[in-house]
Amino acid sequence: NPPDEQALQKLIKPSDPGSVAVRAVSSMRQLMFEAQALCVTTLKSSLEGESDKKTDLAPAERQARINEQKKRLVGLELTGSYENAFCNYAYVGAVLDQDFLSYLEPRRFLARAAEVSRDKPGKELTLDESSRILIKDRAYKDKISLQTELQLAEALSRRALACDIMQLCSFSVMDKWHRKLLGHLSEHPPPRYSRITMEQLLRCDRAAFVYMAEHVPSLKRDSSGSLPLDKAIEELASILKVMYHLNPLPGPSLKGGNGNKGRGRGNKGGQGQKRTADGAAKKGGKDSGKGLRMPAGLTDPNLKHNTEVTDSYSLPTALPLQRVFLKVIEIPQPVPDDLQQYLTRVRQRVSGGPLCDLTFIEIFCGAGGLCAAVRKSGLTHSKGVDHKAVDGLLCPLITIDLATTSGQALLFRILGQPSVVALHLAPPCGTASAARSIPVPGRKAPQPLRSHTSPDGLEGLIGTSLKRVSVANCLYQLTADVITYAFEHGLLWLCENPNRSLFWATSPMKILQKIPHILTRAHHCMFGSQRRKHTLFAHGVPQLQKVGVLCDGNHAHLPWGLLPNGSFAAHAEVAYPPMLCRAMACAVREQLIIMGARGPVESLLLADLSVHKAAQVALSKQAGKKLPPLVPEFSSRVSLCGPPELMPKISPLKSPFPIPAAIHVVSQLRPNDPETPTLPKKDPPDEHALLEVSPSKVHQTFGIPWTPDQFVALACKAQHPKMLTNCLPEQLKQAITRRVKQGRTEVLRKWFLRAKELKDLGPDPCVHSSIAPLLQGKCMRLLRELIAASEYGDKSLPEDIGKGFDLLGQIPASNVLPKKASFASLTIEDVRTVAKENQEVYNLTMQEVEQGWVRGPIPLDDLPPQSILTRRFGVVQSSFDSEKGSVRKVRPIDDFTASLANLTSCGEETIAPHSVDVILAGLVFRAKTARRAGAPKCLVAKTVDLRKAYKQLPLSESARKDAYLSVWCPSEKTVHIFQSLVLPFGSRPSVLGFYRSSHCLWHVGVKLLDLHWSLFYDDYVVVSSNDESSHLCMVLDSFFELVHWQTSKEKEAPFNAYARALGVEISLADSRAGVFSVCNTKSRKAELARSIASMISNGGAPAKTFESLRGRWFSEDLDQDEISSPNVEGKEGFIYELEALAAVRGVLDLCSQLRHTDVVLFLDNDAALRALIKSNSSSPVLQALLVKLNEFEIANDLSIWFERIASASNPADAPSRGEVKHLPASFRIRLDRHVLLRAM
Repeated sequence: NPPDEQALQKLIKPSDPGSVAVRAVSSMRQLMFEAQALCVTTLKSSLEGESDKKTDLAPAERQARINEQKKRLVGLELTGSYENAFCNYAYVGAVLDQDFLSYLEPRRFLARAAEVSRDKPGKELTLDESSRILIKDRAYKDKISLQTELQLAEALSRRALACDIMQLCSFSVMDKWHRKLLGHLSEHPPPRYSRITMEQLLRCDRAAFVYMAEHVPSLKRDSSGSLPLDKAIEELASILKVMYHLNPLPGPSLKGGNGNKGRGRGNKGGQGQKRTADGAAKKGGKDSGKGLRMPAGLTDPNLKHNTEVTDSYSLPTALPLQRVFLKVIEIPQPVPDDLQQYLTRVRQRVSGGPLCDLTFIEIFCGAGGLCAAVRKSGLTHSKGVDHKAVDGLLCPLITIDLATTSGQALLFRILGQPSVVALHLAPPCGTASAARSIPVPGRKAPQPLRSHTSPDGLEGLIGTSLKRVSVANCLYQLTADVITYAFEHGLLWLCENPNRSLFWATSPMKILQKIPHILTRAHHCMFGSQRRKHTLFAHGVPQLQKVGVLCDGNHAHLPWGLLPNGSFAAHAEVAYPPMLCRAMACAVREQLIIMGARGPVESLLLADLSVHKAAQVALSKQAGKKLPPLVPEFSSRVSLCGPPELMPKISPLKSPFPIPAAIHVVSQLRPNDPETPTLPKKDPPDEHALLEVSPSKVHQTFGIPWTPDQFVALACKAQHPKMLTNCLPEQLKQAITRRVKQGRTEVLRKWFLRAKELKDLGPDPCVHSSIAPLLQGKCMRLLRELIAASEYGDKSLPEDIGKGFDLLGQIPASNVLPKKASFASLTIEDVRTVAKENQEVYNLTMQEVEQGWVRGPIPLDDLPPQSILTRRFGVVQSSFDSEKGSVRKVRPIDDFTASLANLTSCGEETIAPHSVDVILAGLVFRAKTARRAGAPKCLVAKTVDLRKAYKQLPLSESARKDAYLSVWCPSEKTVHIFQSLVLPFGSRPSVLGFYRSSHCLWHVGVKLLDLHWSLFYDDYVVVSSNDESSHLCMVLDSFFELVHWQTSKEKEAPFNAYARALGVEISLADSRAGVFSVCNTKSRKAELARSIASMISNGGAPAKTFESLRGRWFSEDLDQDEISSPNVEGKEGFIYELEALAAVRGVLDLCSQLRHTDVVLFLDNDAALRALIKSNSSSPVLQALLVKLNEFEIANDLSIWFERIASASNPADAPSRGEVKHLPASFRIRLDRHVLLRAM
């Protein structure tokens, strides 16, 4: 408040206020007012930040500049989306005021309409550098959505207009830069590369501003009146570090079709990529990662399919499975004579083996791209070998330090496995790189470590350099030894290094002068790489010459040297391009097939399925993994060879392709079907002339599909998959078919008499004296004769049991079990070296006892100094007792993985226990056999369990020192040490050793006694007719007594119509009618109920709990009444659901009168086919259809098998496109489309 007159008088003259003149009071009052006004102004300025610079243009000046711009830019309508918001000018003005360029984000440039419609900002408190509190209007930081290319183009135009208004740069110059950027979005990428994305464009734009900020010191006009930024923008197109971001990126290996039914019909109108508000592509989603898969038999990268060859030598419209990715493929040159003997050894090793059982080893694999490609080509057991796992590893890795003696010994053990047929070596070339001698501007070049005159290492190397060269030389010597081993033992081998690498000049590589080999050179840029890396292959694979493709000079390359992040470009080119990996894998696969390996079969009838998968097929259970088709996809295949300029240029072919005379029909493969159309006879080219032609030739293989009529005829001949006879082991099918009853007693009597004769001969010389007591009367002589009489393939089993099984090292093969190679990652010596440290570990432990950190001691007096000590712990399991029902028991587990013992074991085989599917398949087969014979019977079953199964087989003498077990004693609170004399539970060799024995008993019972039984580890499920069950009980007891194997009598229940096995109950009550049912046991149901109740009460559960429930429960989805409309997800393409609708409605309407029938449904849409097989879909529309289909199957007792058909062979393809004139109208069923949509 202003002071009154009395206060002013006291302020002027405190001693005598009354004497102050009126004039003086008036002057003081004015002074006081001005002082108060100044204080208020200062305070307001302090709070509101009035001293901050204002970057907004005055309204009059802004309007004047806009009018002037409209007159200057004639023809450009500056309204709507091209009218800048006023805040855009302030955004650019702030950059001008600081006179230093910063990035002008396109998403910050709003349209005027968006600015007008936004709310008024509120106030905000801020604290400046001087700790002053400021009150300001909240600043606008609006960012527009850049989800489409159109939105981006409009934002860039507004940025150019705003910069022109604020005189930061000229509109024409910046607009030219924007148009150059946007032009890349419409460019077609090279083969196997993706289009330029908005993300790349924005990265390039940001890099351009970074570059200009570094090279433009001021934004003000120069003395000539030019804007400095104009010149800088014009130079951007030639700046590599800026334009680098617009290089095409590698794309997916297979793009969807563009107009072919089954892969998304028709163009979807350029709906574009879904994006976030920032313009980044949205990732994930419910359908992410669900791309189309290639058929397993068609992984040849040059294979074309859906192609017809007519009598006029033309190829009609084709849909290649993959694009031709090699512009030039060299024709393999004749194989040198000195290589023929080596290839003969390869043929002897490979011949007759299926590709899926063979193994490829990639040594020095790095990320394992080549190994992954080989696995996809069919060699699924392939592995990589390296000293450590790197980020982004693509294949299974065996971790071995190859620079050590033990690691190299382990590698040769791996290569000695019979399943290993090919290997690849790419030793590290860091010390041998020629790039080390190239100077790098502005940076110290790496020190050369080798030279052409001293390829094994320069003299005078010390420290780290000497160590690196020494380790590399060790690996190079290993490479030479591996090549020698591969050449002598018939393994396909490949060795790769850069063409200029000094690796090829080192002493170990002089071995190539003695070993016949082929040299092939290739440039990585021809396989999708962006740099011209020259690679040299030394190898013994003639087919690999196809990858010898040198740069044609028709494309640009990125430079070598330093990258913007400071690393060398050479590091970015270490890994092989994916395209090169696929080409090399294809060459290895082709060479193996030429050498006699069996490729994948083209028909399910010819497939050699595992027992488990075959049983699933017999029960109409379609597994997730793809099976061979019922009908081969192609009627034949034709391989053509000719100059690339004469071969098809586009993919897919849109019109018939006449075959010129210069193109030769190299091979023509077709099934033995008389109706298959053949090519007209043509004189084959001379073989030697073909090999002498110019290297600029290409091979292309075309698959010719069946016509719809041919496919229908073949499909009608094909049986439903569950009728295939290869669903059970052959010996079990024979036993079920024979079902001999009276002969079993005579067979057992014969073998009991023979067992007595053999016992009188005295001790078996093949059984070690220390092993005999552990065998508990088992006669290996008798087992040997039983194996011979039953024609069992595991001839060495009696000797292996007699000497005991080992715990470390190689697991002996049975030659009976399925092939699957496993490899060791530690040598036995490595584990023993660890065991030597036990005493030192004990000394350190005693020191910790003195510190009071641990309690002890643990008695180790009787433990040998180099023994392996394994921890034993208990696991609570449930078991079934015939009297007590479900009981809990503790099973001791010996942790041989923690003691490293399991890491030393390797083998060639794996186990194949019979699952519930095998049991059910046997029951179904028996019921069908009895029905055909006209004598259906009631079946019963029981389970026989081997007592303490592992404890009935001994360990070898050498293995006992590795079988010490540490067991915690709660009463004494200490650890006791025991030595196991029998197979421990927890050892990998124990599993194989026991399963060999139990499988042998199963085989003998099937072959000699015609037992209908299955084997699951130590459980035998025996099936019998009701009238022979008592006799079969005697046979089983006598058989196990004969072979001296003990069974758990307390667990056995008599033959019954309800059998318990593998946690389920199988009901045979309706077996006479051929009906069998399966459900969970009561204990498993109770466990499931407890788990679900716990999840509900806790509001959730950890992931492991859900894993334990997997496969044991069902989930329910929304029913049809809760779906508001068919396209609930608003999809632009609704083909996926419509294809499924056609398939489902076809079953519901065409099969409505069928009962108890097997149906095969062919479909050419892969996505719908997968959903029908899984009976599950993320689409609510399709899920509702699947529910209907499942209900219909159950109600009509239908067994539906879903199978793929190529669109070109599909008789429903033409009607789906409205072409129905060729079909008889009287057979047409009309459906109301409105009813169909309501049903969805």
